[in-house]
Amino acid sequence: MTTAYVATIGGHISELVELAGREVADDHGRNGADEVWITNDSPQTRDLLADRTVELVPFIAERDHLGVLRSMPQARRLYRRHGVTRVVSTGSAIALGYLPVASLMGIESHYIESSTRVESCSVTGRILSKTPGINCWWQFENPPVGFASIEGVYEGFRAVPNPTPPTINRVVVTVGTTDRDFRRLIERLVSIMPDGAEVLWQTGHSNVEGLGIEAHRMVPEADLVAAIANADVVVSHAGAGSLSLVLSAGRVPVFVPRRAAFDEQIDDHQVELARWADHRGLAVFAEADSVGIDDLTRAARLQARTRPVGKLVLS
Repeated sequence: MTTAYVATIGGHISELVELAGREVADDHGRNGADEVWITNDSPQTRDLLADRTVELVPFIAERDHLGVLRSMPQARRLYRRHGVTRVVSTGSAIALGYLPVASLMGIESHYIESSTRVESCSVTGRILSKTPGINCWWQFENPPVGFASIEGVYEGFRAVPNPTPPTINRVVVTVGTTDRDFRRLIERLVSIMPDGAEVLWQTGHSNVEGLGIEAHRMVPEADLVAAIANADVVVSHAGAGSLSLVLSAGRVPVFVPRRAAFDEQIDDHQVELARWADHRGLAVFAEADSVGIDDLTRAARLQARTRPVGKLVLS
């Protein structure tokens, strides 16, 4: 058996890498040699998938209907080239092209809704849950119609008090890789950052003109992980991949949702995740216009620890 793991860059691919690592070898003895990863080229994917078989395909933006249609012939070719018998995807728009094609070819097909969706599923999820032959999975309690529950990517983490709360001298700020601006958060952080603090600014596509910071549009995954592990506190947009990345590095982030009202995201699903993570103690919820030193201090007083989690079985 050969499994194709399909996801776009950002939180979707990092989440899929984590979930794939929890899968149980089936009766046919599936292992890492029997897989192909289908994604987009970026420093992140080059780092994450350096030792794996990878097919790089064009990026499909949100609601790019033509991009979805153009991906379908390529999906068929790649499945045939690699002898794919199973497809797993965490989205986003790429799943709309690749999973229906797999289903039509009689290939076992699975869609795992992003862990950024706590209360309501994405447009991709709504479409695929109504598509025959596609198994849909939900990472939280109370799955929507058409979905079944699995243990999500955050089940393996818990927060504990930091025995020696640090002075805030080293800060990582990351707003993800989305093509939408989050200057609103960056401006606020510039105004409240402690004097002399060393800050790594990963600003994506945000406009940082005139802010007087050394901004990095994208930081390689390995470098970002190292910086987070050494930071006193991390401030992040409320993205699913960012939360997992920060928790894995032992930190609890200040988690700031993008808001649709400011055209920072297509909807307010980041608000759902930020509130859920705060309630579980895995993040400190804050709003972009009002995040303050107290929020940074509260997060610095916590550490993330891992705990055992069950294997992932999609059947």
